[in-house]
Amino acid sequence: MPLLVAWWVFAQFGAELEAHERTMDTLVAALDVRHPGAAAHSQRVAILCDWIGESLRVGPKVLVEMRTAGLLHDIGLLGVREGDPGEVRDHPVVGTRMLDGISFAIPALPAIAAHHERMDGSGYPRGTFGPDIPLGARVVAVADAFDALTSGTAEHPAVAPRTALQRLAEDRGLDPDVVAALERAAERHGVLEASGQDWLGRAKLGERVRAESDAGPRLTMATMATMATKAAELALEASNVTWITRHDHPQDRLGL
Repeated sequence: MPLLVAWWVFAQFGAELEAHERTMDTLVAALDVRHPGAAAHSQRVAILCDWIGESLRVGPKVLVEMRTAGLLHDIGLLGVREGDPGEVRDHPVVGTRMLDGISFAIPALPAIAAHHERMDGSGYPRGTFGPDIPLGARVVAVADAFDALTSGTAEHPAVAPRTALQRLAEDRGLDPDVVAALERAAERHGVLEASGQDWLGRAKLGERVRAESDAGPRLTMATMATMATKAAELALEASNVTWITRHDHPQDRLGL
């Protein structure tokens, strides 16, 4: 009987996790229809948030919240007209309102609401300073900026991951501990020598999932396998640089 109960609980957990994944994929797909390129950006940011979280050695629950925040951080852009800075400034708050009724997303809402706040108080929508910014938001901010730098914009050509990390380290608006965590993760995943956005194609995601499988079952293994598959698919897609990354660029925030 205990084994049957354990099997049932595990099956329920797996079904719930799959439902969460489908819901998030649907939301991100809707955002991509509204703003092409947003889905690939969101997936990359989610992967980076996972790397940073593991490098910071946060617990499994917090790691899931960081991944969720990374994937859904821009969902508020569904209601934003392209090129309207005022509406862009409101998108973190709009996103939290949209997700407020989705139970599994609720723990990630503080990070989504504050992912454009900056350590020096220069961010938006509230101009929050330093440690008052949730850790998850500081992680998303670094992941966002890294993806913007390695993707490039019309005004700023894409740079290599190593150069991007150097620029992030010089940015007073970003948490230096989080930037250092991303640098450790980037080295661990073998992407520092990439030339630009191809860092995703060079990431050792598949090897990592296989190693975890050999070491024994983990609650996050199924999620990581899914992320690895999506990462491989996105790596094969042509780069689609739109205004989505422009409001994340450290040198041209809200340069729409």
